Amino acid sequence: MAEIRSLGDRLRERREELGISQAQAARELEVARTAYRLWEMEAAKPAPDRWRLISRWLGVSVATMLLADDLVDEDEARQAEVITGRFGPTG
Repeated sequence: MAEIRSLGDRLRERREELGISQAQAARELEVARTAYRLWEMEAAKPAPDRWRLISRWLGVSVATMLLADDLVDEDEARQAEVITGRFGPTG
């Protein structure tokens, strides 16, 4: 079974893979640098309207991202996949 990493860890790892600063990551995710920093520190959670963009940036599905971070239970994650899929790509 794969190790479950927190959203903060995954954001930091992805940012480091890209070789970018927190400010640059925040711009890519269309949020304030402070908000992004708090996500990495796990002092705050992203709002649902950010989930799709973050999951694409991380290269995982919304359901995978949500389940791995225990933001929602399995049924809610499936519903989120269906709902976000209806709206198509954002940005």
